Amino acid sequence: IIYGIWHHSPFAFVVFYAALQTVPQEPVEAAIIDGASRFQRIKHIVLPHIYPVVTFVALISLMDNFRVFEPIIGFSAEGSAQSLSWLIYDNLVNEEVILFGSAAATSMMTIVGIAILLAPVLIRTWKEFKTAR
Repeated sequence: IIYGIWHHSPFAFVVFYAALQTVPQEPVEAAIIDGASRFQRIKHIVLPHIYPVVTFVALISLMDNFRVFEPIIGFSAEGSAQSLSWLIYDNLVNEEVILFGSAAATSMMTIVGIAILLAPVLIRTWKEFKTAR
């Protein structure tokens, strides 16, 4: 858990910091003049503005979690941790029998899983692109 937080936090921090720098100040100032509280400004102005960035960071983190491999090897956690990347590696490097078919099937399932997870985002982006024209 500590490794996961240490690994993902810097990327998320930099991306969220950059996204917060792009929040337009005019709506924020108008909300202050209209008497909106800090919570209302965040809820109605900031969060809708950075929602695509939140989606991006969540998808990148999810795809990165599909390929978790380094902590399993680095912390010698072969017996207690499993991931798709580890199963593929274990099928290919297993000294008893090399299971190319199983490793290939697991790799294809990983690609299909990521495609399924990305499909809603890609469809929404495509629709927004078509309406912007």
